[in-house]
Amino acid sequence: MTIFSYSTKVGFNKLTNQPLFVNDTADGKSFIVLNESQMKVLHYDGEIGYTLQEKFSLRAGFSLNHYMNLKDNARAYGLLPLELNASMRVQVLKDLYLTSDLFAWGGPQYRKQDGDHAQQKGAFDLNAGLDFQITKNLKVWSQFNNVFNRQYQRWNQYPVYGFNFVAGVIFAFDQKN
Repeated sequence: MTIFSYSTKVGFNKLTNQPLFVNDTADGKSFIVLNESQMKVLHYDGEIGYTLQEKFSLRAGFSLNHYMNLKDNARAYGLLPLELNASMRVQVLKDLYLTSDLFAWGGPQYRKQDGDHAQQKGAFDLNAGLDFQITKNLKVWSQFNNVFNRQYQRWNQYPVYGFNFVAGVIFAFDQKN
């Protein structure tokens, strides 16, 4: 079966008591949660997908947010204005699948130690993995994160790990197939 899917949304929201995260000015490495009593968000969202049986799937999406009319804070600290994502799953052999995920976003606003504000740089992160079903009860998997070893920060002064690798074994009890 082949499936093609898509969706799109446009919304205008009024948020109350929205938490915003800013670095503590004492050390810069911990967060203070600020409360934004009221703000408005114009939101655009879209997604497209394609699936071919269990052999191939591809999905891509975006989310765009415009934060405005903040009453208590100068900026929407820590909230992402733009997010892009994509994922793919391909059957390479009968029981072997290749997976990948792509994440990208525009940098959020943050507050500096002197009280001024700035915007972080955007980010781009690619992950890839393999899943292999050995028996109906036993699966092994691996995942390679931040494949291009990019240095970025989702939260101000909290850099992400560079390239890293994880793997595991899954054993499922009582499979009745």
